[in-house]
Amino acid sequence: MSDVATECFPVIAFDKNVVTDGFCRDCDDRAQKNTAIFFCKECKKHLCAGCHKYHLQLFRKHPIYCIETSRNRKRTYDDIKLAAVGPEYMFTIDEIDELGIRLPNEKVDCCVTGICQLADGTYIIVDQGNGKIKHIDGNNKFKIVATCSLPSWPHSVCSIDGDTIAVTVWRSERHELHFIRVAVGKMIHKNVVKLDHICKSIAHSKEANMLLIATRNTINTYTSSGEFVRELYRNTKGMDTVSDITISRDGNLIFLTDQLHKKIIQLDHEGNTVNAFTYPDLGDPYGVCLSHTSNHAFVCGDGPDTIIQIDGAEKNILTLATEMDGVMCPHSLFFDAQRHMLVVGLDRGENILVVKLK
Repeated sequence: MSDVATECFPVIAFDKNVVTDGFCRDCDDRAQKNTAIFFCKECKKHLCAGCHKYHLQLFRKHPIYCIETSRNRKRTYDDIKLAAVGPEYMFTIDEIDELGIRLPNEKVDCCVTGICQLADGTYIIVDQGNGKIKHIDGNNKFKIVATCSLPSWPHSVCSIDGDTIAVTVWRSERHELHFIRVAVGKMIHKNVVKLDHICKSIAHSKEANMLLIATRNTINTYTSSGEFVRELYRNTKGMDTVSDITISRDGNLIFLTDQLHKKIIQLDHEGNTVNAFTYPDLGDPYGVCLSHTSNHAFVCGDGPDTIIQIDGAEKNILTLATEMDGVMCPHSLFFDAQRHMLVVGLDRGENILVVKLK
């Protein structure tokens, strides 16, 4: 087995000059600590066994090296053998589940406009319909373990560090950024920053110490503590040209959805357009999230209700799911690399979709 593995993926020694902590970079973005046992020479990043498998699906031609350590060598070779005969780089659906997120005392349909994940693997969802954020245990049938009511309309959420989230609140003249600490069974307000512009979508890059906050046609950069830095991007061709945003771990690539022109746009870290995508099967693009790499994104929209996936490097687009698969009114997305699934927030109803991928 080792001869086959090393022929496909040469073994190199662990290089502490490249990664000092020895952890997977993709997992670290989600504040999770998993030991790196692979190294992608093309992307210059270390990967754990799970993230390596997904990375290979997307970039089959990238040279992947095994990091040789005595405690994981056998596991490493086994993973390489499985990955070498894995599927193509685009994902397909294994199954789709509907899980309830509406509480018995809630009289209004849920409207899930934002989703993020904490270091412990639990989720925070923004239920704009009921004016709440909800802490959900992904290991326990999406059980709601805590809620926090917010003034006006909560809109979007992102993880800042292990237990702190940032939530945008926007309605009429109220434009606020709420920092909230998530503890066991409760959520505690830490700080509220008042903004002088509309605040819709929010995204965070840990490495770049940067928050992105989207209005209806601009993207502004802030520090992780909520201090304004500069305007990064502006679309002068109309409103609703920035609907949702997501940013890579290192802050070098940004995806945004442009509902007005029915486009998905890829930007560099200076706000310059790198790629612009249109797709006839997707009417009005809205929610967007990255998978485990900075060049692969999922996008959802309506007219018709569809989820697509984009390989920005190869400029390929494929439909992942439609109404025929049970996708109705998708609004927001989050990719869970550890569970290998896509969490889909819906515009109305009492459920959330969990799309298991393969």
